Amino acid sequence: MGRLSMGSQVEQAVIHFAEAANFYAALPGGGLHQAHVDMQMAAFALSSGQYDEVLRLTQRATAVATREQNAAVLATLQMLRAEALTATGRTAEGQAARLDSLGWARYGFGSEAQVKARLAEVSALAPRRTANR
Repeated sequence: MGRLSMGSQVEQAVIHFAEAANFYAALPGGGLHQAHVDMQMAAFALSSGQYDEVLRLTQRATAVATREQNAAVLATLQMLRAEALTATGRTAEGQAARLDSLGWARYGFGSEAQVKARLAEVSALAPRRTANR
C-alpha cells in the first residue's frame, strides 16, 4: 500500500511504510524487508529535509543490507546517506558515501546507465538550497 500511495498520498504512504516496518521487525527473517522499508522511509525523509532521520534509517538498514549482500538496496542507502551528509555540510563524508555506493550500484543495477539514473533519482529527492538560505 505504501508504494501504491507514494505518488498521490504521501502521508498515507509514510503511514503504510511505518506499519510495514513494524511488521517486518517482528517477523523472524524480516530484516532485509525492514531494510528495504527503511530505504523508502529515508527517501521520504530526504525529500522533506529530515537529514538526521535519513542518517538514522540508512545506518540501521546498511548493516542488514551488507550482511544480506543486497547490492541494490545497499547502493541506494549509501546514495541517500551521501545526500544527507552533503546537505548537512559534511561534504567529504558525503563524497565518500557516494563513492562507496558506486561499486555496489554497478553490481546491483548492472549497467552504467542504470547507476546514473539511480544517482539522479536520489539527488533529485534532496531539497535544493537557495542563495538566501
